[in-house]
This record gives sequence, C-alpha cells and structure tokens, in this order.
Amino acid sequence: MSVSTEILNAVSATIAARRPAFLENRKVDLARMKDALTAFDFATIQHIGHNCKGIGTGYGFPEISSIGARIEIAAKAQDAAEAETAIGQFERSIQEASFLEVPIPAG
Repeated sequence: MSVSTEILNAVSATIAARRPAFLENRKVDLARMKDALTAFDFATIQHIGHNCKGIGTGYGFPEISSIGARIEIAAKAQDAAEAETAIGQFERSIQEASFLEVPIPAG
C-alpha cells in the first residue's frame, strides 16, 4: 500500500466516523429552515441550502447536496411553495440516511 493510499484510507475513515454528527447537524439545519420558512426568512433558508449543497457530497450524501441546491434556488427566488417542497425532501433524505447509517465500531 502506498503512502497516498494510506492517507486516503485514513481520511475516508475520518469522514465516515463523522457522518453521524454530520446528519445530526443537518437535523438542526432542518429545524432552522422550518422556522425560517414560517417567518419567510429566505436569507436563512438560502444560506443553509447553500451550505448543504457544498458539504453533502463530501460526506457521502450527494442527495443532500442536490436538495441543498434546490433549497438555495427556491429561497433566492423567494418561492415559499418550492422551498417547502424541497425542505420536505431534505427531511426525508436525512431521515433515510440516518436510518441507513451504521455506527462505526470503537477501536
């Protein structure tokens, strides 16, 4: 195994170990977006959508990135109906990912 492969494996293991915390943080984002939607605070929704768009794939959740992009676009357009739909998809996506996520054994 080359040094670069060892580094890549170590980085992959580190990211995998952080996935449960990543998903918990997305649940916080979900609650913030729901509150923001109620208040028509599109700036907050756009900011969270933008962040999710940028980080989902890096943690192995490309669907979170894709939905984050939809949320960002809807918020930028101040389209409450589309934002609500996309936020609903975001919620289902993180629920499914949390259900499928297998804890990393301590070792």
